[in-house]
Amino acid sequence: MSTAYATHYAFGGFALSVAPAATATWQASAPALGNHMPPQHGPSQHGPTHHGPGHQFPPYQAHPYHQPGPAPTFSELADSYDERQRQRAATEKLLSKARLARATFIGLLGDLPITAYRPSDLQFYIDRMQYWPKNHIKRSSELHDVALTEWPIAEIIEDNRDFKCEGISRKTLEDSYVAFVRAIIRDRRTELGFADPFRDMKIAWPLSSTSPRKRLPISTLTLNKVFVHGVESGYLEEAILPLMAYLTGRRIGLLLHLRGEDFRQRDGVWIVHPQSHIRFEGKRIRVPYKTEASLRAFVLHNVLDEIGFALWASEQTGPVFANALRYPDPSKLASRRLNRLLQRSDAIAENIEVLHSLRHQAIDRMRHEKLDDKSRYLQAGHRGARTEHDDYGADNLSGENLHAVANMPLDDGLDLSPFKKLDFDRMVKAVRTTGRRAGVTARRSGRNPATTAMVSSPSVFRVA
Repeated sequence: MSTAYATHYAFGGFALSVAPAATATWQASAPALGNHMPPQHGPSQHGPTHHGPGHQFPPYQAHPYHQPGPAPTFSELADSYDERQRQRAATEKLLSKARLARATFIGLLGDLPITAYRPSDLQFYIDRMQYWPKNHIKRSSELHDVALTEWPIAEIIEDNRDFKCEGISRKTLEDSYVAFVRAIIRDRRTELGFADPFRDMKIAWPLSSTSPRKRLPISTLTLNKVFVHGVESGYLEEAILPLMAYLTGRRIGLLLHLRGEDFRQRDGVWIVHPQSHIRFEGKRIRVPYKTEASLRAFVLHNVLDEIGFALWASEQTGPVFANALRYPDPSKLASRRLNRLLQRSDAIAENIEVLHSLRHQAIDRMRHEKLDDKSRYLQAGHRGARTEHDDYGADNLSGENLHAVANMPLDDGLDLSPFKKLDFDRMVKAVRTTGRRAGVTARRSGRNPATTAMVSSPSVFRVA
């Protein structure tokens, strides 16, 4: 039986079309001499001849979105990626990183059909991007009013070949540029049927790109200053979030979005059960959690009960740190302000003592107290290197482990006196105003800021 086959090209992938066979009287073909097949493998048992004479195959129908045509360009994929991420409620931080990756990639390699790129092109991009100036957007005021697509990317890089400005680190290059280039390409490759030109590519990272410096735990002396300055600010989030981060090991973005309804008592200790989305002032907000494991309930240290915060928070309706959520990208803003508290508290600069260090310190304390692996993962909101066996049983802390975390010993010399007798109702109403804070004015005038009024000073904030 004679059958014609034809192929067509669709976005870099091949789809097979089978033309109908001509109708004819069916006859079994005679076996070739010297090629004796067992009866069970004969042509009468398998293949098209099994259907008898006159049988016709239906033509192959390609998937409806595999339409023949040229491969999409990188900019078309980037536009699609931006739109789809917006539909998924991506943060402006993620979208801006993707736009910058797009601009630099096209600025160096051109906007070509995706099938025109080769693995060497990505290596070329990486080799050139090692010269991209660090914080270039903030430093170059002349580009603030210029569309990103109009930036002279190649000229900026060429002008910094001698590193007169510090280049971006390897981590930034890897996570904020290369990762987004690959994400843009992979977002629709299966749907559109083209191959990733950079798949399985082994990258040679430039030796001139600085490696991330190892961070240090925040010293107890510095942490005590952070607590004082946070309380002096008069703002609830600046006073309580550093303490909560130190005691729970949870990320600031998650803590900032907690609601009063998330706080509850269990077996004599306070626990918090965060949600993936909250409602605030008529809007549905996605909580910036990192993984599903981040949404597990975690235990509050008894210190938060002793200062009265746990009970007060549980009595609130809606977000506990409501005023902080009224700003664009509240998690980023809160992290920036809290890191400024660290700088004012004489923390080691150059990204060595940072707010995220508190998360590491909490996990280290749990490890030091011999808390088992599963309990540490649950409290920290980590998936952890667990086996399938560990997925069975309780998915939250219970029993004696609840009390072990709630009564975890703290670092020697830690001073919690600034948190005594705080007026949380007054602090939660504090609205930010322009001008210097009382603590800053006291330091610049030579007075000891520790002797200034903490929460009651009217110059610190105003109450709505």
